[in-house]
Amino acid sequence: MKFIKTEENVKICVHDYSHNGTPIIFLHRLEGNAKEWTGVISHLKKEYDIVSLDLRGHGKSSKPNSGYHIDRLALDVKVVMDQLKIKQAHLVGNELGSKVAISLAANYKSRVLSIVCIGSVRNFFGKYGLYDLKDSESIQNQKKEILTNINRRTLPKKDNKEELMTHLKLLTLDEGKDFNTFRHRFYEYEVAQDEAFYYTLSCKNHVIREVTKQLFDIDFEHYFLQVDCPILFMPSDEEDELTHVTESIRHFATYISPSYVRVIEFSEFLDAAFDFPEEVSKEMIAFYKKI
Repeated sequence: MKFIKTEENVKICVHDYSHNGTPIIFLHRLEGNAKEWTGVISHLKKEYDIVSLDLRGHGKSSKPNSGYHIDRLALDVKVVMDQLKIKQAHLVGNELGSKVAISLAANYKSRVLSIVCIGSVRNFFGKYGLYDLKDSESIQNQKKEILTNINRRTLPKKDNKEELMTHLKLLTLDEGKDFNTFRHRFYEYEVAQDEAFYYTLSCKNHVIREVTKQLFDIDFEHYFLQVDCPILFMPSDEEDELTHVTESIRHFATYISPSYVRVIEFSEFLDAAFDFPEEVSKEMIAFYKKI
């Protein structure tokens, strides 16, 4: 683990696993961290140069009050690549990480060999958005509701790390998910102490709020039109059952050649890397062989 500073003096936490081939850079979801990729990386590090990082505002990286547009997050990744002397890399993103990868590929074409998008990449509003709203009043009301819900988010606070980990395990099990080794490592890494020395989670409300506000008005068609590299879309099985998600993926895929779509069977939204790391890595390797 090392820290790389941006020109704004923001520290980005970087995990450099191996130097055995073509670089792959892993970019996590909103409220995620570099450790969500532990299982996938274990299947790839013998053949690839593996890097994962905490996006600004996440994990062990700095958490400034601003700078959360995907273009700024993509520039942070470019700074990491420059410091590690990585000229080109495959990018793998989950949710927010996919959006950052697409921005990087659109703005710094020569640096990106390919993108794997785990989970759908969608606008917030419009025909291919999370909310099919068109009139400005409805959109503004929906924005207010989303931000209000974020501001109401409360973080768990416990007296010690063990108590917090038990709490997180019970929450995971209540959601019907397996608190397996990979989720355990993810949450263990995510634990942080607040100003009062309570044990809590690393990602704060202001980070989620600022990322979300910056995503509200982004038109991903604009980005996809500028992307030249191959893309593998890897929605979860849960998402693949939703017509509006599959329509969105098909729409954006028309802008990219070549593009591929593979669904990880039985996977849930955001969780493929936790629950099916071997399957994800196999699809990645097959994709790399095609291109």
